[in-house]
Amino acid sequence: MAYEVGVLFCRTFFKECLRGHQTNESFDLYNTYARQAGIEPVFFTLRDISYRDHTVRGVVSKRSGGYERSRVPLPSLIHNRVKPRSKDMGEWYRLSNLPGVTLFNADNRLDKWDVYRWLHSDPIMRMHLPETARATVPAMNQLFLRHASLYLKPSNKSLGMGIRRMNQRGAKIDVALSRHPKSFALTRSFVVNKLGKWTRGGSYLLQQGISFMTYNGKPMDIRVSVQRGEDGQWHISGMVAKVAPAGRVATNMALGGKAYLLDPILASMGFDPVKVREDIARVSLRAADVLSNASIGLTDLGLDVGIDSAGKVWIIEVNARDLRITFRQAKDWTAWSTTFARPMQYAAYLLRNREAQEKETKIAWITPGALTITGKASGSVETAARETVKRLGKELGKEMPIYLFGKGIGLVQGVKPVEIRASSEKEYWKRAIPQLRYLRPRVIHVENRPDAVMKVKHACPRGKIILYAHSENYFKPPWIDEEALNHALQSCDRLLTNSHYLKSRFVHRFPHFAPRIEVLPLGVDTTLFPDRMSPLGEVIRGHERERMGLKDEKVLLFLGRLLPQKGVHHLIRALPKIQERHPQVRLIIVGGSHYGRNESTTYVRQLHHISRRGLPIQWVDFVPHHRVPAYYAVADLLVMPSMGEEAFGLVNLEAMASGLPVVSVRTGGIPEVVDDGVTGVLIPGQNPVDELAEACSLLLSDPDRMKEYGWNGRQRVEKHFTWERTVEQTKALYSRLQMI
Repeated sequence: MAYEVGVLFCRTFFKECLRGHQTNESFDLYNTYARQAGIEPVFFTLRDISYRDHTVRGVVSKRSGGYERSRVPLPSLIHNRVKPRSKDMGEWYRLSNLPGVTLFNADNRLDKWDVYRWLHSDPIMRMHLPETARATVPAMNQLFLRHASLYLKPSNKSLGMGIRRMNQRGAKIDVALSRHPKSFALTRSFVVNKLGKWTRGGSYLLQQGISFMTYNGKPMDIRVSVQRGEDGQWHISGMVAKVAPAGRVATNMALGGKAYLLDPILASMGFDPVKVREDIARVSLRAADVLSNASIGLTDLGLDVGIDSAGKVWIIEVNARDLRITFRQAKDWTAWSTTFARPMQYAAYLLRNREAQEKETKIAWITPGALTITGKASGSVETAARETVKRLGKELGKEMPIYLFGKGIGLVQGVKPVEIRASSEKEYWKRAIPQLRYLRPRVIHVENRPDAVMKVKHACPRGKIILYAHSENYFKPPWIDEEALNHALQSCDRLLTNSHYLKSRFVHRFPHFAPRIEVLPLGVDTTLFPDRMSPLGEVIRGHERERMGLKDEKVLLFLGRLLPQKGVHHLIRALPKIQERHPQVRLIIVGGSHYGRNESTTYVRQLHHISRRGLPIQWVDFVPHHRVPAYYAVADLLVMPSMGEEAFGLVNLEAMASGLPVVSVRTGGIPEVVDDGVTGVLIPGQNPVDELAEACSLLLSDPDRMKEYGWNGRQRVEKHFTWERTVEQTKALYSRLQMI
């Protein structure tokens, strides 16, 4: 007999079922509803899997009734009921990364902060969320200005663990713990000092406290089970009231809460049960849609919602499991049974539609996971992926779903975000690969990480892999050796480079792969970087120069990471020579040693040491990308003395889009961006200090030539280097790969 679907249990509940104690899980109910859906289930734990022969020693039903242990082939579709403990994570990742196996509801460790951000991005859901912030002292002070009550919650724990309620009462704050009936009146200064200790060793949130309905004077909320069913869509499986002990913070059953049938309680309080259920269902189903677009593979959700005195529905928390035990305690047997039926119905749906889903053209872009896609710590690789996919999504997203994998994605219109939370790149790929396997995209863009190609190929053997090289850094030891890189390239359908220079480097190293290497230059959002000579640009320039205290100064700008190969030390040493001919010159250095961080490295300390001679230098810490245009606006000349063989140089491109002339070095791919003598000046780099001083001084002495270079630069960008052009070239590549 073929067992089409597996049900993965934790060991504790699995043993209970073997002993006939089906309090939390039930072989019988799963088996009944699986057979009604036309499929046969097998039940097992992580320890029952044999990876040597891809079998599992599971529990199956006997024809004569009852159950027996049997070794059967590992099903290709598995319903996950496990929230793996730390010691089980190795086995968990091994199963998640197994080729040919799909886990649904695989990632059931939803982080509360991620949930809040995803839901908050939807304008309708935003109205049903308590105000929430990361737990810091400034955030607490701001929230207390608007709300009398706050909840301090760990973002990655459940069962009410670690929750504190804080009620502001005059000069005091009453603090109550989830596991204790008493509250403690503390001074604000005491709470401020203790907040760091309370949140040590984890991620915590502050959530607005709302006065929800109570039952017999006890706190109450409503558990809502939302699951995918036989049509693949979200459905409400049940609702139940949860009532906390008097004076307690949380309603969780683990903390003494009790579950009751919902309708009698609503009726006793004067509410119309039908209307309340309709309101809750509308909000809960919308939340499920939003969350499933952000976290691929969700199939079971347990929402905790509250009803305020006006009857408004608020989402308190969302769990990535239905937490069905509440329905059993409330003796809501219909809901209890439905929570078993829906996963089996959905499994049958997936099996029926697997072939059609594999034929659907899905596109996935996977960023490296080292930096966030949006925000202050975003790099050029993440910027390129974000800007390309959001435009590609507008054009192709309806016909071809486009998924963007990464950290800190935020809201990118036209794209389905796949947020991967991980503390290291190794963990990032462990979490990303199962998501890829679940989606089975036909096109997978791997950004700048050749060592991930084989993992991607094993997960999606039929997918076409496009590897984008932004530099050579990750294409050589210690990141990858030549043999492994050769294997990775053989598994790629295309290797894209951002410049002809970088392409030539790879063609020289791998001549046999040359026909599959193409150039796809990066672009610029010309609306984000307005031409400083346009009416709008002149207004922005005047405003920003006034804000920064600049009058008649001639401003040189360096913008980038403070690394030796960027050559900032040469520019600082050239500054006195420039100052001799242009006393009103000022150098603004924008950047830090790392993306989004400003650590004092040996090189940074060296830069500050050589600049302590009364030089007119303004240091600006690393700024988020949306603030960068302001610095291009106030500058007169961008100076980027890169000494390494830079593959492209996105900063030069952004400056040219802003109508700013550029001084850089004739090295790597920079000449493909900066047209020497047309949009700027490229120095040879043999004697960088003198060459920089001469080039900058000559340009500052010739405003007309600077204006001409700036105008030419803007025209060059509009013609050759917009993200729209990048998208057109990407679509042309898809056509050559017979994807569109």
